[in-house]
Amino acid sequence: MTQARPMVACLGAGRMGRGIAVAFAYAGHAVTMIDVKARPAQQFTALEAEALGEVRKTLASLARFGLLANKDADAVVARVSVAPVQTFPTSDGWLFIMCMTDKFWAELVNAIGRTELLSDPRFLTQALRQANRDALTDIIDGELSRKPNAHWLAKLNGVLPIAPVLDLAQALENPFLHSTGMIRNTPHPAKPDMRTLANPIKVNGQRLEQAACSPLGADNAEYLIDQPASRRVVS
Repeated sequence: MTQARPMVACLGAGRMGRGIAVAFAYAGHAVTMIDVKARPAQQFTALEAEALGEVRKTLASLARFGLLANKDADAVVARVSVAPVQTFPTSDGWLFIMCMTDKFWAELVNAIGRTELLSDPRFLTQALRQANRDALTDIIDGELSRKPNAHWLAKLNGVLPIAPVLDLAQALENPFLHSTGMIRNTPHPAKPDMRTLANPIKVNGQRLEQAACSPLGADNAEYLIDQPASRRVVS
């Protein structure tokens, strides 16, 4: 028996997200492009059609180069979907929640104590939930705003994709970023203890080094030394 490949989710349904979707769907994975921007149902429908249309065009190009049989293109496209996600208010902040599958949707309504929504004709499918997004958002906002972030994170962490929305100061103190070495000091002439996000790229297990740029005009002498006086522009 062939083992099912893991499902893949990519944030964003733009050009990069579509390219990622093609690569993984071509390799046999079910892929969901996550639209992270809140938009009216009509705009989402247009985005979905555009994204899937571009996926089909890319697969057609692969077929022309002999990398994919024409008859297999539809099967690859069928592995790709586009799903909306959004942020929701709680009693003390905001949460980012992703319910791009029916399984996650069922877990969410169970957690908020509104299981009757599973049989509500407005929300029976992902397409219907998107079409009735405003009504659904009002319901979920009302339930989640009754409790703080910590309550919902305790109930839903590991059950569905969920994360708190952090401000800049909170993000820089996030334990996960510190444990992975993603926060570091990058001294700057105006702020010797400036903290920044580290470079996410590693080479031989080490993150690439970062340094603040020189002050404006500091390198003029080095770069202008061989230039004729008539071409020199000094900051």
